Amino acid sequence: MEKDFIFIDDETDGKQRIFYRSIFYSYIINLITDFFDAKLEYNETHLRFINFLETLEDAGDVYFLMHDMPYHWALSIIQNTSEPNEEIMIDENQKNNEIDFCKQFLLTNNIHFFLEEFNNSNL
Repeated sequence: MEKDFIFIDDETDGKQRIFYRSIFYSYIINLITDFFDAKLEYNETHLRFINFLETLEDAGDVYFLMHDMPYHWALSIIQNTSEPNEEIMIDENQKNNEIDFCKQFLLTNNIHFFLEEFNNSNL
């Protein structure tokens, strides 16, 4: 998987953006293994998610990934379904903990978010 996906954001303002796809993938994996304390399985949903990340073509693909919260993708992989039952594993208090978990992850990776406006300092 290539590290980053740089694209023209024709969905919003036409600016060039960078999607940190490898960092986003790492975050999903960390949610699975560290936040939910689950075993990482290379099941059908996980492989489909990797394939989608590897074949991004445009802004629409990135926004498709971003329209669901990262914990949704993590739970999808854990439960091996595109429609996970979030009530099984997450409650309102845990959602707040996930926000703190995400903030720490972004800080550790020295980014503000998984999708940012692109400039040469991003590289």
